[in-house]
Amino acid sequence: MTAKGSLSIPIDPGEEAEFTLVLSFGETEAKAAEEAEGTLRCPWPELLESYNRDWQLYCRKLNSLEGWAPPLYYRSLMLFRALEDKQDPGSFHSGFPGETGESSIQRLIPLLTAFWAAGELQTPKRVLKHLLSRRQQADGGFLHPSSGEKSSPEETACAVWLAWQLEAVRLFEKGIRPAADFLVRSGGTTPPETGIAALVCAADLAESRGDEASARRYRETADRWLEEQILRGSESPGVKGLIRQVRMGVRPAGDPVVRTALEREPSFGQPGTGDGRLLSIGERAHYELLLDRDVASYLSAIETLAEKWGLLPETEQGGIVPDLAAHAEYVRLLVSQSWGTPCDLAPVVAERYADHPPTTS
Repeated sequence: MTAKGSLSIPIDPGEEAEFTLVLSFGETEAKAAEEAEGTLRCPWPELLESYNRDWQLYCRKLNSLEGWAPPLYYRSLMLFRALEDKQDPGSFHSGFPGETGESSIQRLIPLLTAFWAAGELQTPKRVLKHLLSRRQQADGGFLHPSSGEKSSPEETACAVWLAWQLEAVRLFEKGIRPAADFLVRSGGTTPPETGIAALVCAADLAESRGDEASARRYRETADRWLEEQILRGSESPGVKGLIRQVRMGVRPAGDPVVRTALEREPSFGQPGTGDGRLLSIGERAHYELLLDRDVASYLSAIETLAEKWGLLPETEQGGIVPDLAAHAEYVRLLVSQSWGTPCDLAPVVAERYADHPPTTS
């Protein structure tokens, strides 16, 4: 028996060079032991063959990137797939450093986008269904799992964006319009581009349903937030925040504000320059892709680190646990490279802002 969320197993193999470890679960210790005994009665070659066959069938359903998808691509997606709660489909638990219990929508979005980009839509759809049925509140907002009490603008914005990505037009009246209305009332998100992009996406869904009044209100609110919170904001988000705004479509890649920030911090996201974080490497690569530059060296740097550490750590120096965000960024970067543009950039947002930029401060 073990406490929830932790598992400690002292192992003393003695003089044996090999041993078999079976982990089983049950409502009681006796039921768990019964499951373990049943597993041990099944010949190991048959178990291994069944296990490999199931994963191979899953991987065949993924976008192979015209046959160029490397092993780390599949390994990353299998890692994400294994995190879904088997008894509560659509719920993802832990797996993120420093996070216990059910994962927040903000943390899940990169993984769900990676599934979507790989052509695996069923998992993101299960998550959206779970969110609408279990986490959406009477005010239209979505709870953050750590608080569990008050609707979060950031969580709500991510849910709206996910619904748009999955083209969940039929869910607009029941779940998305209440969420977008809550977002308008909230006054914005942190960072602001999350809410701005979500409202533009909500407007697109509203228009698809013939709700021109809501579409107009969402776009007008997004325009006002862009002006007040980004273009005339008193605080600079730094180079990382600026690159995120570019990737979200609220700033053009060639914005002089971004270029100036990168001139001050040219090492941001460059492999082997001391920045260290693998996620930053992917973020810089997506920015370079928007400038029509080759990102092969960024992918190569990430894959080299995977060869060294097995899975992707948080930093180039290694880490104790795999960094799910780094794995998601790697998958998205591979797909983005094949598409020639960031796969998670919403065209409706970029067309409104990045492609027709207002005067920036």
